[in-house]
Amino acid sequence: MFNCFCCLQVLVTLEKSEDFRNIIITDAVGTQQKDALHTLAKTLPKQPGEATSVYFPIVPAEIGKIDISVKAQSSVAAHGVKRKLLVEK
Repeated sequence: MFNCFCCLQVLVTLEKSEDFRNIIITDAVGTQQKDALHTLAKTLPKQPGEATSVYFPIVPAEIGKIDISVKAQSSVAAHGVKRKLLVEK
């Protein structure tokens, strides 16, 4: 995600899907994890000219192509992408 505007709060969302389960880290060390089947969101502060990666760990439900849909929105702009991810054995 890249910001060319002023300082913004950006909401990044991974849409829920039957094709995968989200992995949620429940402690700072990363030793506790739980599966979830719902939309995940993270809010990030973004400075002008700054690029950031956002990680949403997932576990695919099956082999083959799965749909991934991610959206980013702020008070001045929004963007979304939907891609097919090939899961192989």
